[in-house]
Amino acid sequence: MKLPKSKNSPRKKLREEIGRLQYKLLLKERGELCEICQQRIATCRFHILPVGTYPRLEFHSENILISDWNPCHFSWHHSYFKAQRIEERIKELRGADYKERLQKANATAPRLTTVYLRMLLAAYKEMSKCV
Repeated sequence: MKLPKSKNSPRKKLREEIGRLQYKLLLKERGELCEICQQRIATCRFHILPVGTYPRLEFHSENILISDWNPCHFSWHHSYFKAQRIEERIKELRGADYKERLQKANATAPRLTTVYLRMLLAAYKEMSKCV
């Protein structure tokens, strides 16, 4: 009997593992509360500039907030008025010029090749041992 093939490619699995490790390290560094509302326990990584548009910033820590899914992260994507308040909070945390700085970082960031992702994974594993 053949097992069904995984829907996730090896590269996707690698990115997910890096994301999990990065999330754990960010929790230790920034605390467990949502950086947006400061009221709920953070449950996920929140990419300020979207990974689909800025893939090189997927693991750039300045592009990531730790947040709760609902209402903060969900509202960013689905509620114009709540997203405006979240935008103001991001400016408080990252500065009014955060978009320009992240776009500059994107221009100089390395491409996320499989080799680079493997090196990044090794680095995150090493960092998680130290913390």
